[in-house]
Amino acid sequence: MNYTEKYHLPQWEESDRVMRADFNQMCADLEAGIARAQETAEALPFVTGSYRGNGTSQHIEVGFTPRILLIGQATTTNDINAWGGCSLHVGTTQKVQMSATGFYAFSGNTFPITNKDGFYYSYVAFR
Repeated sequence: MNYTEKYHLPQWEESDRVMRADFNQMCADLEAGIARAQETAEALPFVTGSYRGNGTSQHIEVGFTPRILLIGQATTTNDINAWGGCSLHVGTTQKVQMSATGFYAFSGNTFPITNKDGFYYSYVAFR
């Protein structure tokens, strides 16, 4: 039997017998790796992500109430990135409202633009 280079997962040959113990060990290794990745991600002081504007309003899940939120807008002209908004965890603006598990992005054509239909946004949400 061969194994993958990075994670040592089994790569059965046609002539190999698939053994229950090998298969169970592979599943246990995958489970442990996913758990370690989750713990590492939860320990970071921020999360990053992206969403596509829908022109109305939408809730973006990050798993906590952001204390600080930065939203970047990627425009379709000349691939220019412009920061579309910054908000703190208190209060509501016309463009962003924090929630217990993320934030709401609202529509509008005045700056900061945080949910224009068809535009793509990236964000950094700090715990």
